[in-house]
Amino acid sequence: MSKWFFVQLILLTIFATILGNTGFRPKFMDNWTPFMQKIEHHRGGGVIRMLADEMNAIDQSEQAQLLETLQQDFGYVIALKSKQQINLSVQERIKIELGEIVFDRSSLQLMTLLKDGQTLIVIENMEQSAAHIINPISMNITSCINLVKLLLAELDESQWQSLVDIIASMDAVPFAITANHQLPLNAEQKATLVEMGDLYIETKESLSQLIPGEIIYSRISNSDKSIVIGPITPAINDMVNKIQLAFYLLFTLSLLLPLIIWIMPTWMSARALRRSSKHFAFESMSERVKYIFASNLNGVAKTFNKMADRLEYLLNRNSLLAGAISHDLRTPIAAMEFSLEMLISHDDETRRKRYLIQMRTHLAVLIKMHKELQIYTEFERREIELQMQTERLDLWLDQHLKRYWEDKSLSVSIIENAQESVCKLDSTYLGRALDNLINNGLYYAKSLLHISLRVEAGQCIICVENDGEPIMEGSREDIFEPFVRLNQGQTKEQDSSGLGLAIVRQIMSWHKGAVNVETSELGGAKFILSLPRLENKRSEIR
Repeated sequence: MSKWFFVQLILLTIFATILGNTGFRPKFMDNWTPFMQKIEHHRGGGVIRMLADEMNAIDQSEQAQLLETLQQDFGYVIALKSKQQINLSVQERIKIELGEIVFDRSSLQLMTLLKDGQTLIVIENMEQSAAHIINPISMNITSCINLVKLLLAELDESQWQSLVDIIASMDAVPFAITANHQLPLNAEQKATLVEMGDLYIETKESLSQLIPGEIIYSRISNSDKSIVIGPITPAINDMVNKIQLAFYLLFTLSLLLPLIIWIMPTWMSARALRRSSKHFAFESMSERVKYIFASNLNGVAKTFNKMADRLEYLLNRNSLLAGAISHDLRTPIAAMEFSLEMLISHDDETRRKRYLIQMRTHLAVLIKMHKELQIYTEFERREIELQMQTERLDLWLDQHLKRYWEDKSLSVSIIENAQESVCKLDSTYLGRALDNLINNGLYYAKSLLHISLRVEAGQCIICVENDGEPIMEGSREDIFEPFVRLNQGQTKEQDSSGLGLAIVRQIMSWHKGAVNVETSELGGAKFILSLPRLENKRSEIR
């Protein structure tokens, strides 16, 4: 993930915010309309019915006067209008003709038809109070004007402009003090200002903003000047725009921050993976990816680390293998070269036969090493498929050891609880593992090699032990590593590649078993093979 991912994420969030406020909001309002109509019917339906009943009870010529009387105590603007003055949809007109109460969402008017069939009683914008109701906005404006008048009264008229400049510097609603004869008012408006002391010039914009006037004039006592405040709605619109911008920013952040918090660990993991891959490519085999809390790529990081461990292991093994092969091949090849030179340089038939026998011996060593290396390589590549079968282990062991019966140093014992014990095994490869241990045991034994079979803790245990030298406790794990040789105090020349015990451990691992070594009661090494024991189901046994 690059920085452009986050740029795209931010742009996508902004686009979603804009789309939500431009594309979905009208649709939301359309879905809200039926509920809005029910609310307004509930709020004003009974009132407008009572108004209609009052109007229907008197003569049409007296309705206007009654309406003016009712308005004095009514909180909203009420009016009588003809059907032609109201812009209604076809569906709304049908409802009106049927005598139903109709709420017009666009104008926020609640209306119903009087009995003359032509006149509507209308409650105007129900979000706006009637003119005689003092609302909080009007009270705030009046309070501000009175406060300014008090400040002006304490100042000399020559200092008034300084106060105007201070108020104007607040970047709020335009504020000025102007001579009365310069005010852009007609005669009627000037008369109202002189009589009432205040004049509110209303516009469509001021009505929509629920403020008492677009421009407000307030006469200053004992002066031929007046305070002029306005136009007000541009300042309000500017403030509303700033609030909307702040809202959009907060809304965008509210969407963006959870996304960033959610995706940041994944981004950090992706960066760590990229960095580790780059280092790994330049043969920094120890490089690993650190796990990041709550990252979605921790699974990938775990897989990468496993792959890196495996590659490092294989590279180290290959290096070790190359060195070991080079070392192990040197002795038999040198011996064969010597025998070949001797063979060429002597004519004596007896000596030539002896050199040929030596060459065959060293060639056999090379062949054995090649086979062990081939098997080990196949195991490392996991190219071998075991043919697992259910067998009675005591019978399998007896059959497998027939080839060794001529060796008088070999003895076998099968404990009674191991008779008819059943295991799942691959006869060929388990036999190879056992042969490696037997050959090792015979090689290092002084005079005796003993093989035993017993059952212990749900495991079938095969022990191969001799009376040779024991393996030191500190070396018991090392001997199962490839190319490790221990002479166990013997002076015999060993022809092994050092892979035999590593192969045994791999075979036992594939059998879900294990191999260990201890000191035998006979005095030498005791190798222990363990296999999971199965229940004796005769139908499954070969």
